[in-house]
Amino acid sequence: VYMVVPDDVPKAGDDGSNNPIRGFVRFDISSLPVGTRIITADLVMTQGPALGTPYASLGGTLKLDHVELGAALDDSDWQDNSLSLDFATLSTDASLGTRTVPVGQQVALDVASQRATTDFRFYFPTPFSLNMTADQAIFVKPGQLTQPRLELFVEIPQ
Repeated sequence: VYMVVPDDVPKAGDDGSNNPIRGFVRFDISSLPVGTRIITADLVMTQGPALGTPYASLGGTLKLDHVELGAALDDSDWQDNSLSLDFATLSTDASLGTRTVPVGQQVALDVASQRATTDFRFYFPTPFSLNMTADQAIFVKPGQLTQPRLELFVEIPQ
């Protein structure tokens, strides 16, 4: 089981031993005041070069879940803690470039619930390929210019 920790590369797929890999991204929203209205919110991630053939080997699409992670990633985050399962598709092919997914409803729920973070999990529908080759969709590492980000347009209460 592979989960992204801070400063690691967000990726999903499987490794050379056919172990499934799921990616996680977390965004701090604790500075948004209670009553903030989310007008729009987009999850923006930049896909880098893939390893192997993840889209052909693992089901063709990267699914996106809205989750509530604890203070640190643990085994329960692999499949549990879902607020909204498969609510969007993050990517459908291995081409390099930016992926933008509307996540306004999910962020609004987190703000209304007074959560300090908004968390997402991404994965392929087929967990492993059985080809003993690493097949991974890889996104740009946090700290780089095109890192995963949450773009918000909000109305702050007066």
